[in-house]
Amino acid sequence: MNRPPDPEWGHKVVALVQPAAGATAGDELTAELLRHCAPRLARLKHPRVIEYRESLPRTPTGKLSRHNVREAYLSG
Repeated sequence: MNRPPDPEWGHKVVALVQPAAGATAGDELTAELLRHCAPRLARLKHPRVIEYRESLPRTPTGKLSRHNVREAYLSG
């Protein structure tokens, strides 16, 4: 399932989050993340969608593989 583009902008800001050990995904964490963004990012750069994942793809050295994250998200 491919995700449709935003009808107005073509893209939308999405945050895919792997909660740290001891953190629980949910409304409280979502609110905390948006509060963190408020003084740091212009409003138009705030995530419109926050989705939680058990794990995110990483390279053999442990770095986040942004290409694989994007591909996995866009493919459904």
